[in-house]
Amino acid sequence: MPTKVEKVIMNDGGRLSKALEVLMHDIVYASIYNKLIFDLIECRNTNNEVFNESNTFWYLVFESLKESRMIRLCRICDKETKSISIGNLLQAIKGCKNAFSKDEFRKRLKDNPFVESLSEYDREIDIDEIEIEMKKFENNLIVNKIRKWRNNYIAHKGITEGLVDFKILKENELTYQEISDFIEDSRKLINKYLHTLIAVSWSDKIIGNEDFNSLIRFASIGLNKYKEDLELEFKKYNKNE
Repeated sequence: MPTKVEKVIMNDGGRLSKALEVLMHDIVYASIYNKLIFDLIECRNTNNEVFNESNTFWYLVFESLKESRMIRLCRICDKETKSISIGNLLQAIKGCKNAFSKDEFRKRLKDNPFVESLSEYDREIDIDEIEIEMKKFENNLIVNKIRKWRNNYIAHKGITEGLVDFKILKENELTYQEISDFIEDSRKLINKYLHTLIAVSWSDKIIGNEDFNSLIRFASIGLNKYKEDLELEFKKYNKNE
């Protein structure tokens, strides 16, 4: 049975590529937040003094980053028939076989000066391969965990689980490596179809991804200066005694 997403796309390669890029935005940002969380934890391990000066601030930063990451993971795995998610878009791709051809590719990229050379690559899809990908996605243990987070805590807080302190989340904890592997597999999968449709691939790198190092360095300099000023004040006080 066609999903709402498949009905809206209606075998239109342009609409499909747009939907894939919307999905890829969530995948990429999930990756960016995930890496930033890991990098900040590593940074905290070697800059404990700086982080301890503002525990409340950093607690809120980590909570916000984790929630932003989880919101995007939930969108990626959403089962709602109108959602731009991997499951729904794989179904839409399967129903868009006619949009995957060299002729359709040339039409979509008619204004691209390199369209002729790009169209020489294979632009068709393998339905059997898509069906395998769909089954693999639906049977993915990480996807199942993410959906439990979505249904019991992120989209809404379920009353049953809320009254028992959300034990279901403890039973479905996600490690950094599990999330990293899932995001990378998702990015590769959607990139494959984006490249086939419009010769585009997305990266999960962002300019300034290590800017936080400057923040920590400046905070460390300020903290050392604060200590020096306190020491001078202390010496001055003792001298006047």
